[in-house]
Amino acid sequence: MPDSWFSDRAVSLISFRALTLRLCK
Repeated sequence: MPDSWFSDRAVSLISFRALTLRLCK
């Protein structure tokens, strides 16, 4: 699996986590 795929996945995961945290507040 390419490195770019992993980084892209991590970025989307982090942004999603940040979004959920923002909604929970």
